[in-house]
Order: sequence, then structure tokens, then C-alpha cells
Amino acid sequence: MENNLDPQEFVKRLKKNGKKEETNLQRKVQEYLVSKGAYEFKVHGSAYMKSGIPDIISCYKGLFIGIECKVGKNKMSKLQEEHRDQILAAGGIHILAYNLEDVKKIIEKIDN
Repeated sequence: MENNLDPQEFVKRLKKNGKKEETNLQRKVQEYLVSKGAYEFKVHGSAYMKSGIPDIISCYKGLFIGIECKVGKNKMSKLQEEHRDQILAAGGIHILAYNLEDVKKIIEKIDN
């Protein structure tokens, strides 16, 4: 970091780096799911999408899975928690993934 960086720019860069880490985690999760033969797609937020939908939607061995990826100390928003609750109430699986291992653990349980 530059020594003369103003505080707002510093925070902006930190958020951008955190977003990049989250994107990398999402990519790893998608690659893993594909390697297991799962159907998956990345949800890209827009004005036409509901807010709070999990980052990745997947179907594995007939099971619906919503995956929310977070890095560091980030937590789910209220809307994300509401979607998690709706997915679980409908009989689906929701994974809050801070790393690829969080997803692998659930997929391994499904496999066994």
C-alpha cells in the first residue's frame, strides 16, 4: 500500500481484494461441483434478481443445494439468511462456505 493513501481509498481497495477472494472461492466451488458431476450455476445479481439468493445454485444426486460463499469475517445478510431458511424449509441443502472444504464435507456426506 502507498503511504499517502487516503482512508476511503484504503477501505475501497480492501473491499475489492475481499471480493476477489470471494470470487476465487466461488470458482473453486464451481470447479469442484462440476468434477463431481453436479449441475451448477453462478447467480449474478442484477436489478431483475431477488436480493439474497445464494452465490451458487446446484443440483447433486437429485438434491437442491444453495451455496453462499464468504471470506474472512464476512457474514450473511438478513436477506441471505431468509433465503437459507426458505431453502431448508423446502427440503433443500444450504451451505455457508468459507472455504472449499465446507462444500466437500457436505458432498461427501451425500456420497456416503
